[in-house]
Amino acid sequence: FYNFSSMAQSGTESTRGYSRSSTGLGAGSTRRSVSSMSTTSLSLQHAINIDGNKPAVVIEIGAQLTKIGFAGEFSPRNIIRTEYMDESLIVQRDLFDGVDETKRSSLSRLFHFFKHIYFTHLLTVPRERRVVIIESLLAPSHIRRAITVVVLEMMEAPSILFAPSHLMATLPFNTNTALVVDLGWTEACSMPIAEGITMLSQWEAVGKGAKAVIRRLRELLERDGLVEDVDGSRRPLSQGDWHVIDDAKLLEDILVRGLFVTRMSRADSLGVGEKPEPEPSEIVLPMGTEMLVVPGYVRELAAEVLFDSKSEDEPGLHEMIHNIVARCPLDLRRKLFSRLLIVGGLAHLPGLLPRLKAEIVRLGEIRKLKTTDSVGFYILEKCRMESWMAWLGGSMFGSLSDTLTHRSLTREDWIENRKLSDSIHWNDPFEKAGLVKARS
Repeated sequence: FYNFSSMAQSGTESTRGYSRSSTGLGAGSTRRSVSSMSTTSLSLQHAINIDGNKPAVVIEIGAQLTKIGFAGEFSPRNIIRTEYMDESLIVQRDLFDGVDETKRSSLSRLFHFFKHIYFTHLLTVPRERRVVIIESLLAPSHIRRAITVVVLEMMEAPSILFAPSHLMATLPFNTNTALVVDLGWTEACSMPIAEGITMLSQWEAVGKGAKAVIRRLRELLERDGLVEDVDGSRRPLSQGDWHVIDDAKLLEDILVRGLFVTRMSRADSLGVGEKPEPEPSEIVLPMGTEMLVVPGYVRELAAEVLFDSKSEDEPGLHEMIHNIVARCPLDLRRKLFSRLLIVGGLAHLPGLLPRLKAEIVRLGEIRKLKTTDSVGFYILEKCRMESWMAWLGGSMFGSLSDTLTHRSLTREDWIENRKLSDSIHWNDPFEKAGLVKARS
């Protein structure tokens, strides 16, 4: 398993600007839209590795967004959509559909996507820099091999390193024990980490990602959404309006700018059909020549899907966390409840952490548990980096020159052996030196 306790300690010794909050409300929190996050962000001066090489390229490929930048920087250079426009001006999105490392033609979309990253956004030559790929431990092995072929053979990068996203998210906080909950596009995936070791047997994922929130938002707008004309008159949404909304990706803008997680007491009232006072204010967004009106109760109802419990196979976030902690050893349970780390795009939703804490505590009272009396969250005090926290950890890890050198898969080794170590059997420097027996 991954054990980075010593490396994380040395690599993050100077990072102290965080707090573990019982409410999850950090000072100076801000909200950002997708468009604002895609611009060049604040970064450190390029860190030059000890061996004189240029900083490594750090890439986190998500289902919807990809974060790219250089090792040693505080934030990604760009956050772009996981897509590219080909020569025919057609947007290609399904980059991993039918990829096969033995068929170069199936890797065309992935190759052009990496070219788009290097030559449009990073403006660097692939063969001059090592590559760190932040990936989920649950990613299929054929996708990892396809990325390896594209990066090492087709782009001719000197080396590649796959780093687990949940573990990388803990490095900025200099902690080796946490329960990491990644709220991604398609699902919410949670994995406990104890003493720097990922507990792979205890992971759990539910379909409570941003896609589910947008689906619920769409249902609510179909029922209660309004369109305001130039003269100020309002009418219900029609089927033709949805073409404009989908083309402009207005639902994503509403998710980032307008939604919030309401208090548990209001949620209980909304759940029985009541509309408690005061009602949140509506928001109005431009939609072509007209305006889209989002009612206030739609803004607070859409995020309730995160806490809905349709069945045992589809629990809410609070139930998922309880289920994972219950499977962990007794001496870890209180510690994991007090060290929750919520990352991913949905972690920016206002009110999420206080509501999640309230739901966890209430469920603990129902189950008569004493370990939920100290629920707390890791947060950064003066900035909100949850959406790229794993990338930030990869940036810090990629700046550790010796570790990157010894644990990366070089282009020469790949071409000679075509062997890609899995997430558990990472490239071991002691194996390379012949000091321990190689694992089969």
